[in-house]
Amino acid sequence: MKTTVYRALSVILAAGISLAALSACGDDNTPTNAAEASASVSVASEDAAASGLPEEETVTAAEAANETVTEVPTATDAPTATEAPTTTEKPTTTRPEDYLPVTKAEIAEVFNTAANRVKTDKPGLSYQARTILSEEGITSTNGLIKTVAPPIIKMAKGMFASWSEPTVRAPGENCDGAMCVQGKSWSSRLKADWIKSASCTLDKASMTYKIQITLKDERVATLPEDGTSTHLGQVFRVFTKGEVYDGAADVGVYINKFDVSYSGCTITAEVNAKTRNLLSVTYLSNSTVGLQVKIMGMDFDAEMPLGQEYRFTINP
Repeated sequence: MKTTVYRALSVILAAGISLAALSACGDDNTPTNAAEASASVSVASEDAAASGLPEEETVTAAEAANETVTEVPTATDAPTATEAPTTTEKPTTTRPEDYLPVTKAEIAEVFNTAANRVKTDKPGLSYQARTILSEEGITSTNGLIKTVAPPIIKMAKGMFASWSEPTVRAPGENCDGAMCVQGKSWSSRLKADWIKSASCTLDKASMTYKIQITLKDERVATLPEDGTSTHLGQVFRVFTKGEVYDGAADVGVYINKFDVSYSGCTITAEVNAKTRNLLSVTYLSNSTVGLQVKIMGMDFDAEMPLGQEYRFTINP
């Protein structure tokens, strides 16, 4: 799963490198029409391939939810990998077979229990990932970026249109590095206060809960060393300082600023209502990235939509 962040970043960096090269050539080489902009797209593709950055699959980004974004402090009480999974308090009475969680707290408890069992019980799983890009909504104080970035992103969408090949973890195999939250011995610490909306239905024929959760918006002004210092990072795969900054420096790009506003992030899950075991889950993370970088000695800034999607199928 770690490579997905690098794949997402590679598209941004490919655009930046191409723009730097165009700027270095002077005004005479600035694209003045769609044909010349398309030619610059080919340069971006070749530069990305030469850099050795992995490819990623993309689709159009979902629209962000329209609500106020609250800034979250970074990392004072981040949980560690050694801490045991936590869920909301379990009821002391026996639930009926057709029990249906209704409140946000009840739905969060069912999801946390099911997701955490994937790491403790190690049933085996397969997963796929893709990056979500859109040429719409790109802004910059640099006129060249506003002109050239959209066709570059549009080209990237065409190159990376499909899901990644499935990655498999066999029953009994450790999946701490695969299942969200990556690198932890637990998968979810979702709290009702972090949820914008939640619903759960029960398919009585298969005794399967179908859960849909939308999280509240969250702005991360400074990328954390440990993603679990944010609310979203205790449920999702999120950007962290080390992988973004170090990954960029590896290809000669130096990031001065990388802030992320997450909005409209969703969890869609199926849980066995009898055993409380997770059957499948899809994580959709939508964000707007504010980026300031130095490439080839020149400074660039841009704001663009960027999303990531992961889907897991758990062995029965």
